[in-house]
Amino acid sequence: MEQVSIDRLTRFYYYKFKEGYTFEGHTHSAWEINLITAGKMSVTYGGDVMTLSEGDFFVGEPWGFHCNRAVGKDAEMAVIHFEDTDAPLGTSKGYSVRSLTQDEFSVARLMLAELLRRRYDDGALSDYTREEYTNAKKLCEVLVSRVMGASKIELENSSPKVRLYRQTVEFMEKHIGEKLTIDMISKNLHISPAYLKGIFLEFTGGGVMSYFTQMKIRLAKKMLERGKSVSIVSDTLGFSSQCYFSTVFGKVVGDTPKNYQKCHSRKE
Repeated sequence: MEQVSIDRLTRFYYYKFKEGYTFEGHTHSAWEINLITAGKMSVTYGGDVMTLSEGDFFVGEPWGFHCNRAVGKDAEMAVIHFEDTDAPLGTSKGYSVRSLTQDEFSVARLMLAELLRRRYDDGALSDYTREEYTNAKKLCEVLVSRVMGASKIELENSSPKVRLYRQTVEFMEKHIGEKLTIDMISKNLHISPAYLKGIFLEFTGGGVMSYFTQMKIRLAKKMLERGKSVSIVSDTLGFSSQCYFSTVFGKVVGDTPKNYQKCHSRKE
């Protein structure tokens, strides 16, 4: 694949987890890398669930819902955020993931050596020297270029819970313009609301309706980018009013729908 050019690295974190620790699912405006350096992590991205082991490299596009959970003792993971790239992700799933080769993992360790020279609680890279930052960025570009477009990690699909989680996400996608409730969703899947809540807590670290709201807002952003009016987006996605839609959008995105559209509008 053609070499990816990253505009800039924005955040770096290195975590050590106890078994069962879960990040609450979220979205953000940056691309995100998850590199497993020890143990195993369960990664949820949209409706997909996968278990990543040492040497597995995950790249998720901006605004994709994701959640991480440690499934083994002494799990360790590096997280890197970066902005913009001159190459598309190359998959409709919104992410790429595969196991690094031995040589690639060596490159990853060199990258981490540069990034681990300085660590700050907020993950900012502003205090790195130009050499440290440049070296880490170049090594990151090499790894992202190798992994983008790949999808060589098997998804979990045998667990009844995973199947129910995926079915729930698919049901939400089909009814994204409606005003669903937990009772409506659980009834459709023939399970109790409590059981459905437990499944989402396990795979997303959050609630069912919170996930549905984020799903609506992701689609709202795409519609706004394509020039749809705020009122049409609000009506299409089943919000009770344009004012309420703007409030929810602001909480999730950190901007008003109109200003977001002004800054991100694009031609078809």
